[in-house]
Amino acid sequence: MTPREFIQRIVAVSSTGSVNDEAISNLSINTEASSLSEGTFKNLFEAWDSFPAYFSGFRLIADDQRLFELSGRELSVNDEGLEALADRDLDPAVDVDFYRRGFDRYYPDEIRNAAGLLYEFASELDDANTTVTIELGLQKGRIASDLLSEEFSSGLNLNPLLWWSPSDLFRWIGSHSPHEVAAELFEYESFPVFLFLQDAPDEVFPVTMWTASSVEELPKEELEEAADQYFDSMSASRKFTHWRGDLSPIHPSIVEGLWETCDSEQVSSLYAYSLLGVLSAAVDRDGQTMQFQFSSEPEFNPRIDLSEQCAEWGKSGICAIRDLHQSFEAEEKKDAFRDLWQLAITEHCRGTERGIEMLPEVIEDIKSSYQDLQVSAVEENFEALSDVLEDTQTLMAGLTERLSSAANETSQDIQRLTFTLLGAIVANIFLVLRWSDRDLVPPFSIFVLIVIVGFYLPLIQGRIEDLDDTITEVKNDYDFYEKHIRRFNKDLFRFGDLEDRKSAYVGLAETQRQRAQTQLRRVFYALLIVWCGLAIWSGFAFSFGQPQSLALAVSGVVLVILSFAPTDGPFGHSGYDYFSRGAAIVTLIIISLSFVYPLLPLSIGIIPNF
Repeated sequence: MTPREFIQRIVAVSSTGSVNDEAISNLSINTEASSLSEGTFKNLFEAWDSFPAYFSGFRLIADDQRLFELSGRELSVNDEGLEALADRDLDPAVDVDFYRRGFDRYYPDEIRNAAGLLYEFASELDDANTTVTIELGLQKGRIASDLLSEEFSSGLNLNPLLWWSPSDLFRWIGSHSPHEVAAELFEYESFPVFLFLQDAPDEVFPVTMWTASSVEELPKEELEEAADQYFDSMSASRKFTHWRGDLSPIHPSIVEGLWETCDSEQVSSLYAYSLLGVLSAAVDRDGQTMQFQFSSEPEFNPRIDLSEQCAEWGKSGICAIRDLHQSFEAEEKKDAFRDLWQLAITEHCRGTERGIEMLPEVIEDIKSSYQDLQVSAVEENFEALSDVLEDTQTLMAGLTERLSSAANETSQDIQRLTFTLLGAIVANIFLVLRWSDRDLVPPFSIFVLIVIVGFYLPLIQGRIEDLDDTITEVKNDYDFYEKHIRRFNKDLFRFGDLEDRKSAYVGLAETQRQRAQTQLRRVFYALLIVWCGLAIWSGFAFSFGQPQSLALAVSGVVLVILSFAPTDGPFGHSGYDYFSRGAAIVTLIIISLSFVYPLLPLSIGIIPNF
């Protein structure tokens, strides 16, 4: 049996009884045994046998006598109640001992037969004018957790909440203070999913309300999106409003779905609590009243009893405050604009006889005052904003010039390297054509390679690293100037487009740096390949003792120094990005073999003399 099948059997039992769902963790059902069919009665016992942990209570009561009840996870016989029932003068007579012995015979191995026996027992008692009642207590939290875990085993952090129907949930919300509801239902780190046994609207946004027996139809992607929106809203509510003491943050976008679904005023206090909380700078509690701080200069910290105030405001008043929040919502994450909104509320509610009570009546005036305050703030900061524009122009011009200059210098160094290599090739051709002597090509070319690899490539690598440092400095300078500018005007100056331009310039410079690094690495490998070719030519085409052998020996020593000298010293190259010690070692091996090869004939000639 699955948790969904369990739910279906419980709903079938409750259809003829009464349900009491007034607690967040427990639900109780009372029904007369005679109102159930035998199949439904047996299905109930099978449900209990499959999931005993779901029950907080299970009783069979004959009038005022308890006959069978839950003891731990076992259904135990109440002998005292059965004896009292047997002592009664029932008409027609009921053999209580027969059913007592029969229950022991079937339970717990044959639960369905035991249930059938009890159903027959209850029917005989009903014929004898003795009402048998079934009392069930259910652990809602465990049932809800198993229902969701059966379908959603991934990393979603969910808070499943099981209720009989939305009306029971709204009744519970209306019977508790808003801060208690916020703490119980809307946890900061887990997304609430309301599951209902009956009358669920099957909605995902903004708060999920779904039928418990059909959680397999709950769209996972939409649930994940709703959870992301929930966490974003809760984070914004906590970040921009100070919830003092043990108060839990809550956002109107979360409560709005419950408020719109509820036909009565039971959710109004909670919704007003979330609206006023987000509109204010801080929220505190003093007994049954809530204190909302809108401004400290001038001071405006009204205290209100939300239950009484919402009854006075009515639905139209709550709608007016919601309209104010919708105008405020687009800028609620910007401190400068929040301050202006709160100051506008203070101007129209502070100092009046009714105070915050008149808020729904002055919504349009507050919006108009906010526009005026925004214009005044811009006028007061006009000089600062002019300085901002001048500083911004200077900043962007400087950043662009520095990045462009560094990138151009790197490109020019790469070009000079290319011309140097071409010059070496031309020089070799000149040697061959002028003196018709190829013997000088290997030592001359090896000398050119030593100069390029040993001295010129590190210079270009330094240019590339300078460009990288320049990019880092440009980013740091931009962050510094941005913070400096924001100190004067907070959010009034929008940096979005400026950030995009800076990112574009930095992106171009980073692309240039990466291209230069790639080209330098390719040149290094190409030079090593040429070096290997010259080594092989020198070793195999010339005898030992000629200038070619000396060039090989010198090049090998130079390459050893470049490869194994300390990186922080003047000669070590192993720390450069373009350098590959593995490729250098392969080149050294080829140079060594080429150097040794001309010595082999001499060694062979010396051996007979010994």
